[in-house]
Amino acid sequence: MRLRRWILLLAAGAVGYCLGTQPWGTARYAGWTRAARGLETRSFTTSDGTVNVAGGVKINAVRAVASRVRILGGAYRDAGAWRAADKAVAAVNGGFFDPLHRPVGLLVSGGKIVSRLSRSHGGVFYTLDSTAHILSADQFADEDPDDVKEAVQCGPLLVENHQPNHLKQQYARRTGIGVQRNGRVVIAVADGAISLPAWAALWASSSGLDCVTALNLDGGPSTQLSMQSGQVALDIRGGWPVPDAVSVR
Repeated sequence: MRLRRWILLLAAGAVGYCLGTQPWGTARYAGWTRAARGLETRSFTTSDGTVNVAGGVKINAVRAVASRVRILGGAYRDAGAWRAADKAVAAVNGGFFDPLHRPVGLLVSGGKIVSRLSRSHGGVFYTLDSTAHILSADQFADEDPDDVKEAVQCGPLLVENHQPNHLKQQYARRTGIGVQRNGRVVIAVADGAISLPAWAALWASSSGLDCVTALNLDGGPSTQLSMQSGQVALDIRGGWPVPDAVSVR
């Protein structure tokens, strides 16, 4: 009987592996938790990378309806200061910037163009009529959508059509933004070094962040997140302030 039990356990494990229940090496799962109306949070760890959290890199994510997402610019602040200035529930760092702290690529805040599109890199997250979208920079330029309310350009594109892109094996702390099939927007940070392929797979996986499209934001020392909603508080510090941010109000 004991041998039979072990055989059954091994068979169940093999089926689970073949079905891809842990396609990107999640050590522990936790469901989404309601933090406010139209906003949820989720925290879990992965087994990819190195960080002082048992089981892997700590992932912290926020999910919200598109109408609550704003792109902020025009100052040089950390995530906590951006969140406070916007009276938001959460904020993360935005796109790339140059040594003079100027955004690199498209940045639109409240319908105002802060920085122009660059067709040379990555993709664009934008909101239009309270819906969220992610396109490559070339696609965005070709479509040239009118009345964009919020937009940030960065890269690389992590996920397209629910499939992770093939990316270089580079490790760093990460920030990203994605859109789920139901139109909800997910922002997340990896508080530890994780490879780009693993980061992309996490965003695409149905057991991960489950996004149809996803875009990598600035990372490394720029990665940071600040959240305050009722008794839920989180402060992931970056190495320096940033000139733009993504907030959830």
